[in-house]
Amino acid sequence: MHSILVLVAWLGLVLLPAPVFAQVTPTLTVTPNSAAPGEKVTVSGSGWPANVTVVAHFFQARATNGPSADLAVATSDASGAFSTQGTVPPTLFGPGSRANLNVIPGSYTIVAASGPGVSAPAVAFTVGPPRQGALLWGTAFFDVNGDGRLDDGDVPGAVGVTIRNTSQAGPTVQAFADVNGHYVVSPVAPGTYTFSVQSQFQSATWSGSATASAGNGQAVEVDLPLHRAVGLPRTGGVPGSPISALLVGGVAVATGLFLRRFINRCWKASKNRTAEAQRFEWPAFPS
Repeated sequence: MHSILVLVAWLGLVLLPAPVFAQVTPTLTVTPNSAAPGEKVTVSGSGWPANVTVVAHFFQARATNGPSADLAVATSDASGAFSTQGTVPPTLFGPGSRANLNVIPGSYTIVAASGPGVSAPAVAFTVGPPRQGALLWGTAFFDVNGDGRLDDGDVPGAVGVTIRNTSQAGPTVQAFADVNGHYVVSPVAPGTYTFSVQSQFQSATWSGSATASAGNGQAVEVDLPLHRAVGLPRTGGVPGSPISALLVGGVAVATGLFLRRFINRCWKASKNRTAEAQRFEWPAFPS
């Protein structure tokens, strides 16, 4: 009887289903979920393997295989949790300098991972105005069709934008647009600003300007269409440059002097031939 009970107990252990342990999915939290480039955010998580390095990457929305930047790097504790401070990057880096993009207001995605196959669900993030001061941004472009809007046929300009605060004395800010023509400056003091840009395009000088006001806690978009400047020579040793103008002017002056001397010599030679013809006496023939 005892043997039968032991057999039944053993069969019960064999036939019972194996225990199922719930798989813990790593989590990622970013607080606050909106900030300006250069501002601090808190990056935290749980459910990660113990004592691993977790890297949070910052991407454009729906472009997690494109240009990126590190938002934060942390090490999980024995329970798989971490919490650290991160800085919203001003630039996303891609392969080659032309793939580097300025971080402008809009939607972004944050992805954290500790190794192959170990990652948390992506977190949505919004780049917006700073907590203190204002954010200025926009798109600089060569307005080929002259309608003042960025549309088909126009070309974004990777140009330098000069920004001045006309409301109060302060330093002039120089912003640099990326390959998409996007520029951004943050934070700046509230006030009225002038924007100016000048660049070379299609063998000519193009320029643009604008004025805008920004208040505390605002993100103000100021697009800068560049138009072909009239009467402004190109800079540099190329057609239309001051150097080329001097060369052309010098050639013109030299050519004029040569022609003047040539005409004077021809005129003098003509006068001499006329005088000699008048002095010439035909010989008398016997009749």
